[in-house]
Amino acid sequence: MQSCCYLDDGDLRERALDPKESFIIQAPAGSGKTELLTNRILSLLITVSNPEEILAITFTKKAVSEMRNRVIEKLKLGLGNIPSDLSDITSWKLSKLVLERDSLMGWDLIKNPDRINIKTFDSLCFNLISNFHWLSGIGRVPSIAKDDRKHFKAAAFSTINSADDYPYVRSLISHLDINIQYVETCIADMLARRDQWLPILKYCSSRDLLQKELHSIIERDIKKLLSLMPANWIEDLQQTIRIASRIICEDNDSSILVNLLDLDCCFEPNISNLKKIKALASIFLTSKNELRNPKGLNKKIGFPAGSAHRKIFSEWLMAVKDNNLWIPYLAMLRYAPYFITENQWILLSDQLKVLSLSVNNLLLQFDQQEELDFIEISQRSVSILGNKDFLLEIASKISHILVDEFQDTNNVHFKLLETITSGWLQNCGKSIFIVGDPMQSIYRFRGADVGLFLNVVENGIGKIKLFFLRLVSNFRSQLNLVNWINSVFESLFPANNDKNIGAVSYNHSVPINQKLDGKAVSFHPLFSKNVLEDDTLEKFSLQVIRKILENSPDNHPESTAILVNSRNNLGNIIKVLSKNNIPFRAIEITSLSEKPMISDLIQILRALIHPGDRLAWFSVLRSPFCGLKLDTLHKIFGSDHKTPVPVILRKMLDSYYSRIESSDGFVRFMIEKNAQEILPISEYNRLLRVAHVLLHSEYSGLFPFSSWIRYLWDLLEGSSVYNDPDVENDIENVFCLIDRIYANGNIDVDILEYEISKLFITSDHVNLDKPFIEIMTIHKAKGLQFDNVILYGTHHSSSRNHESIMRFENSLGNALFAPIKSKVDDDFDPITKYIQYKDKLRDDYELDRLIYVAVTRAKKRIHIISPVFLKEEKVITPPSDSLLIRLWYHLDYFPSFTSDVIDNFESKHKEHDVNHSLISRIVCDDVLNIEELIVDKPKWNCFWELDYNHKSVIDILIIDWLTQIGKTGIDNYSKEFYRYIPVIKKQLLRKSFFCDSIESAAIFIANVIENFLKDDIGLWILSYKKSYRDATFIDKEGNFFKADVILDLNNKWLLIDYNLSTINKGESIEDFLNRMKTDFGYKLSKYCNNNLIDKKPLNAALCFPIYKLLINI
Repeated sequence: MQSCCYLDDGDLRERALDPKESFIIQAPAGSGKTELLTNRILSLLITVSNPEEILAITFTKKAVSEMRNRVIEKLKLGLGNIPSDLSDITSWKLSKLVLERDSLMGWDLIKNPDRINIKTFDSLCFNLISNFHWLSGIGRVPSIAKDDRKHFKAAAFSTINSADDYPYVRSLISHLDINIQYVETCIADMLARRDQWLPILKYCSSRDLLQKELHSIIERDIKKLLSLMPANWIEDLQQTIRIASRIICEDNDSSILVNLLDLDCCFEPNISNLKKIKALASIFLTSKNELRNPKGLNKKIGFPAGSAHRKIFSEWLMAVKDNNLWIPYLAMLRYAPYFITENQWILLSDQLKVLSLSVNNLLLQFDQQEELDFIEISQRSVSILGNKDFLLEIASKISHILVDEFQDTNNVHFKLLETITSGWLQNCGKSIFIVGDPMQSIYRFRGADVGLFLNVVENGIGKIKLFFLRLVSNFRSQLNLVNWINSVFESLFPANNDKNIGAVSYNHSVPINQKLDGKAVSFHPLFSKNVLEDDTLEKFSLQVIRKILENSPDNHPESTAILVNSRNNLGNIIKVLSKNNIPFRAIEITSLSEKPMISDLIQILRALIHPGDRLAWFSVLRSPFCGLKLDTLHKIFGSDHKTPVPVILRKMLDSYYSRIESSDGFVRFMIEKNAQEILPISEYNRLLRVAHVLLHSEYSGLFPFSSWIRYLWDLLEGSSVYNDPDVENDIENVFCLIDRIYANGNIDVDILEYEISKLFITSDHVNLDKPFIEIMTIHKAKGLQFDNVILYGTHHSSSRNHESIMRFENSLGNALFAPIKSKVDDDFDPITKYIQYKDKLRDDYELDRLIYVAVTRAKKRIHIISPVFLKEEKVITPPSDSLLIRLWYHLDYFPSFTSDVIDNFESKHKEHDVNHSLISRIVCDDVLNIEELIVDKPKWNCFWELDYNHKSVIDILIIDWLTQIGKTGIDNYSKEFYRYIPVIKKQLLRKSFFCDSIESAAIFIANVIENFLKDDIGLWILSYKKSYRDATFIDKEGNFFKADVILDLNNKWLLIDYNLSTINKGESIEDFLNRMKTDFGYKLSKYCNNNLIDKKPLNAALCFPIYKLLINI
């Protein structure tokens, strides 16, 4: 791998335009990726003979159109004079050169934009298979399946129907409790994702081969674990672990720790050491797979109180960082099976055969219907490229390939690129240009594998090594917002990349825009002791949204967006906004299937297609079209539960017609009397009206089915029944859908319902020229930007796991399958657990990236609206799989209190106010009075009787807060720091501060920081712009030095070391300061003499935040 280029950002962008070299670009949110990609196309157009030699690939038709339009706009820019905007100079220069080439070669690209060769992956594959269908095994130009789910269900049904012929089908059905519908759903689900597992099915053709794959994956994970473990861990802890293991095994010789009695430094990454790995997991991790708390060490796990090896292990644990990847790897290997048992193989073999049979049935289904889905098209296109002569022909026509959003590619996409470029060599005049951002990879549910991006960075594609460039400039967001995002995600994201489990480390962005006044990030909590009543959160949110809009005087149509993880998280906020006349546009939020008129139309279709569907008929008769009462339905149908509804209705209508046509007065009298006895006249008339329409089908065969349904809809006066301004548009969309996928009238209503669920309401009646709120999912917002972003519903769990016919692992060339769990089984299969845990890690990392995508949509400010639940007057931490928990410890929620905040929090504020006033006497305003203030302070003395570990935790937290404030900007924090006490208490707990004085400790920390913020010295240090904070340097001797603060004073540097030491009882201020100079002065003087930074003089000072003192060394 070629090393990342660490030139400045402008040089990187210029470097990326070199057409002779191949690049993979990491372009974080707001870094100007589209501009760079467009300029790259322009730079390539200057060099080629035909524009079609350049192939740009993206994922959506919209992206194709936008990219092509961008190129044309740039070319038009080249027709004019030099632009005034300096950011357009590069594009203008390139466009001028392209236009010269365009004129010379006769391309006329502005009039022929389609010659700019930009395609989606799907369209590229479809073009290949259409133009060379004889090579794909089809023999004809394929049609794209209008409804692929129909084919999956049909194939699954064929598989189940063959149970008499295939024992393995019977075995699977039996294993899943003879639940035929569930088996069919599982098979159809696997077929819909077959692109992810079909290529690796061959690895599992025998038990021995699968066993080999299992061991290969486990050994790879062990090797990775050992490479991630803290340096010298085994040397430092070898004896400690042995002693702990011996203590346990003395009482329990069957303990897993028996494997650690002979632990030595030669720890090889092979399967024979798996038992030792599992034993180490029981030492290092809790049952919840979290790193052990030093305070949790006890005799039960081999660490008796007061033992020397306990102290060693405790200190080691305290030094470990939470986001190190070795912890999840160790937890993952805890579940790794040693081998595949006979019973596992029998079950797994049957399921693999079922999948193989189902794929064959699906291919037969495709052949019968003469259409293919996109998965089959992409796989057959790769197969076409397997023909060497054809591949050579295709490759000769392509000189340059560009791929946008590469972090969203899957294995089939990568295989396609790898195959097309398989004959390319380094420096052969051809190039690959890949752009993406692994930090924004959020489409794992579609099969996207962020590991592919990381793998290309490391290994390239085929024989082409791509130069890795990382953009850092952020052109989108204001300074304070970028700084906050940097601070949050540096600690949230894992410390290292890992392509195996989809871990992506965070890379800082550099803000280009200036900061704005006011808070960049605001949290608006609604505190509640109980489950919120209906619309409580929505009403609270309405007030917050109104204030946000009021505070945006420069409001414009795209200024504010509400983003949610899923549509279900919106609750009733849309209804509340609409009711209160706040204009909004919901983008693909409300499905048409949720509208009453669409639901009623579906029931009409069901009733007409299936006359025996009594529920559908009753639904129609109860709907606004007819409106019969329940009592009426009971009178008509209550005594007959077998006869179809239309048969009963037709008899009633036939009697009515007989009455009208008969000249026999007696007959007329009897019929009229019976009708009046059965129904009131109004109910009877309602029934007659609807029955006349639905029971008379003499014209049904004269029109296309959708036209016939339209005709019935009009007869029923459907558009006038519902009080909905969009009824015409919405119904027309459904009719068009029926026209498109069911032109012949053979409707599968279940599938039609599924297709309708993918249609969304077309209009929300907003004036695009006036301010309104956009509402959309985070996935939909990707690539967009807004002045204000409101994150909503982040407190909900985001669980994505769903059971399928089997778990499978397809990563980095290794394959593994696990059998599905029967509903009667108590626990999951060991292989399933192993793969499940990996999938959970990947899901967790993707949730981290999802909230990153959400917050990076904002240009100016972020607002987070969420309920905060309480139990016994304590805040309940949000669920671990929520988006809110990922921001939780970085949110300041007390300044956002409204009148809705509950009383006990107000009283708690008063308690804090009292304590705040009491403790403030400790932190003096005048150095001369420090001694007087410290004398006879019982709570103060009690506090300092904490053990060393607790004292160090408090010191670390104070310094962390001061560092954070200095980095992100003092304006982002309230000077009333007591408001942060709940956050500080949480931080203390996370750092294992378990003791009765946690409340006093949190108050003390808040007071120290608050007084420092209000002091001139504190303000100067924390607000100084030209500074390094929490910076690491290397001295001349090669030793690392970590500086709390380094200020650039123009002609010299000032190194400031925060010191939380305290004055001893009876010690004078002068003696205290002299002691500090003696204890710390030599080390700081040594750093200054070594001149760590540059040639400017380096001075040092000790800062004492507790006493608001700064003294030179």
